[in-house]
Amino acid sequence: MSQMMELSSYLKDPLSVVEERLDAVQTWPTYILVDMFVEDPNEVSVREVSGFMYGNGVPFNEAERCLQVCNGGRREFIKERMWYWYKLWDSSVYAEKYYSVVLKMAWIHGKTGGGTEACQSALQVRHFGPEPSGCGTLIWYAINKIKRERDVLKNEGV
Repeated sequence: MSQMMELSSYLKDPLSVVEERLDAVQTWPTYILVDMFVEDPNEVSVREVSGFMYGNGVPFNEAERCLQVCNGGRREFIKERMWYWYKLWDSSVYAEKYYSVVLKMAWIHGKTGGGTEACQSALQVRHFGPEPSGCGTLIWYAINKIKRERDVLKNEGV
């Protein structure tokens, strides 16, 4: 069964694989979509996306491939920084605030620190999906391009 799931994930684009875990991008915080599709990758944007993915249980390989496809930015920078944050949270009690699709705002406490907990003191995320970003058309164009490319590869039998 595990091999079938792995095979099916290769037939999907990395964004669709993550959407299956977290729900459609329209339900994701707008700031995460801006970080993924609009911003040139930088320390803050990669950390925010990493926290969102890690905290919501997206494995590193899926998260990294998704951000690479969505951003097309500096590949080594994205991989190295995401790896850093995932390893930090895996191996310590370091706390990080992130948007949980289940708890809303939460704290990551790393695997050695007891998992996650709701974060009542955080500013609430008020905007979801691409439209509130002011770059909705650009983000939807990028999303549709990723999915079109996946369809072309499927049709070519790749």
